[in-house]
Amino acid sequence: MRLRAIQRLLWFSSLALLACEAPMDQDSGGFSENYELPDETLASSHGALRADTDSTRDSSGYQSQAVINNISPTSTPDWFHQVRTLIREERYDEARDLLTSAQSKTPNDPTIVLILSGVELLAENYSDAYQIADTFLSEHPQDYPVLKRRAMASLMGHDIETAVVDFQALVVSAERHLTNRTADVCDPLSACCQSMETELAEAKTGLATARYNLGDLDAAERLASDVLNTADDRGVAGAAKFVLALSASKRGKDDTAFSLYQDVLNDYPENPAVLNNIGGVYYRMKDLVRARSFFMKAYETAGVDRRGAAIAWSNVGEVDLLEGKFRDAEDKLLEAIAISPTFAGSYFTLAALYDVLGRVEEAQIHLKRGLELDEQGVVRWNSSYFSEAWEDQLLAMIAEQQGNLQDSLVLWQSVLKSDVDVLKASAHRHIARLTGY
Repeated sequence: MRLRAIQRLLWFSSLALLACEAPMDQDSGGFSENYELPDETLASSHGALRADTDSTRDSSGYQSQAVINNISPTSTPDWFHQVRTLIREERYDEARDLLTSAQSKTPNDPTIVLILSGVELLAENYSDAYQIADTFLSEHPQDYPVLKRRAMASLMGHDIETAVVDFQALVVSAERHLTNRTADVCDPLSACCQSMETELAEAKTGLATARYNLGDLDAAERLASDVLNTADDRGVAGAAKFVLALSASKRGKDDTAFSLYQDVLNDYPENPAVLNNIGGVYYRMKDLVRARSFFMKAYETAGVDRRGAAIAWSNVGEVDLLEGKFRDAEDKLLEAIAISPTFAGSYFTLAALYDVLGRVEEAQIHLKRGLELDEQGVVRWNSSYFSEAWEDQLLAMIAEQQGNLQDSLVLWQSVLKSDVDVLKASAHRHIARLTGY
């Protein structure tokens, strides 16, 4: 069977949209994730880079990047607090309606663009988030925060080739702003501000993630190592270690990956992406008891991160499948799809389950949907397999679905040699259908 790794921009995933890093718990030495927006007023507009210059506007009314439009309790627009509440409650459709109405009145407001595209990311409407940012950038191509949002949207939406281009542009822009000694960059959704040094390191880590998903491990490792050697921000350093761990696992170096994940977990004990991928290391070690434990912890700490929760819960369902608990597996996988309808991994695993149960039509429906969602193969690239037989099963199903019947037959014959009874039975059914015997 296959394991789904986290495929987010950085190991802290879309939660970075919601809140600044929570303070360390001095008693426990641990890190407590804050999944809600801060209660205090969000104090900055992410549509501009903070600097000490006066506000300037061009002929279109767009506020230049040299300034920041401070949002104070007296100047905050009425919709702002309403949108913040709706986002906290995951009422994304209503938040979108309010923001769209506000944007119709001030179409050149970068703050609205950033919050609206952020809402679409949280709702997993990645192509919509990309389009919102891209449309704004067509008129204001130098807006760094919106450029950053567009890069995030392309990567989270698994348009990896576009993500590479976007992050390359983001790195160049960050380097330029750093040379010009531009001040901090702030985000209206998270109320976080970061130095340009941190922004550059984060942009390089995003590019490293995109390179990893393209299969360019050497480039991914060079970028992540550069960040790790130069970044003074603990969070970005953790993100770089996460990319290095992903690459180590892909190279078959799970001991190295485990060490890197554990190092990050020491700083962030409840980070769901790290917990999930440590579970993945145990999974590949065939230790399903520990794998299940870490997948469960990842699910329980995912908060409003729908994709992260679905990945972890799908992995728990996969452990059920491997242990022969088919009804439990089906329930969890259907729940994972309900949590994140656009995550391809849950569909692939559910298709595999239905296949071994002989529910051919349902298997084909879910496999087809998984392939539609994973058009560039990012989820499959980020997959590990419990054994060669489980890998061959998925490949055989895909080949058959795509009409490559001879390739499918060869793969099913390989599955037939498995010592897993349900896989052997499935292989017999497929071979009989393909050969007429």
